[in-house]
Formats: sequence, structure tokens, C-alpha cells
Amino acid sequence: MMLTEHGDLEDATLKLIDFGLSRRFEAGAPMRTLACTPQYVAPEVLSGAYTEACDLWSVGVVLYVLLCGSPPFHGDSDAQVFARVRSGLLDFGPAAWERVGAPARELVRRLLQVDAGARPTAAQLLLEPWVALRPTRPWAAGQPGWGAEPPRGANLSRALRGG
Repeated sequence: MMLTEHGDLEDATLKLIDFGLSRRFEAGAPMRTLACTPQYVAPEVLSGAYTEACDLWSVGVVLYVLLCGSPPFHGDSDAQVFARVRSGLLDFGPAAWERVGAPARELVRRLLQVDAGARPTAAQLLLEPWVALRPTRPWAAGQPGWGAEPPRGANLSRALRGG
């Protein structure tokens, strides 16, 4: 994670970055390197040929974790996790998701489509109403897609300070 400016964490922009396995992007050229973090890997990466759509899957996993506090695909071994990733079956159980609105859940579903072609592109994602809606504290403003309370882990500044 990288903060993009100094100052109050409540107003800072946080960016998720990982350049460990980066490469120059070539539109239309499939990538083939099988290197991943099991809980965040897209199914097509496991198949051995993938495009930038795999990054939107990972965004969906990150969004799932931010909204409910746990990863969507887990298991006792990497093999179990990979099997669950390939299935694409999501659990929006009431205990973790009762305070997350339907628009946020639907966006997670769209990002975690096993069919990479069915996922929104990065440009389309930025136009999603739930993403474009950016009040500082959306749950306090009563914005659609959020419950009355912030999702677990929503206080980023407290989390970053270890509080």
C-alpha cells in the first residue's frame, strides 16, 4: 500500500501496488507467468493464459475483503483455494454482509465473474455509480450501497495507526 500525500490520513489517497512481478503491458498479448497470491488470483491465471482482466478480479477480491473482513476464497491448502477460485462461488452470508448494500454486493459479483470477458474493464469500473460516489464517510451521509454503520475495517486511519 502507498499513501499518495502527506498529512491527515482521513484525507489521504491510498493506492494498492505490487510491482514484484510487473511487466510492460502489451494490449492483446496474453500473459503466461504463473505467479500469484492464492486468495487473489483470477481463474484464468491458473489456466496459464490471461489478460489485464485478471487485475479486475483482484480488485473484486480486495473489495470483498474491505467490505466484509475476510477473503472470498479460502481453504486449508493452496489446492483448495485454487479449486474455490475456479468455481467462482461467492458467499454473501448475512453475518458479514448484512450492513453492505446491494450495489456494493452486485459490483463484487460482477468483478468476480469466472468469465474474464464478463467483468467490467478498469474504465467501466471507474464509471460505476458505487465507485464514482466518493463522499468522505459514505455511511454517515446515508449514501446508497452502505448500511447505517461502516463496514468492518472502514476506519483506514485507525487501522494504519494500529488502533
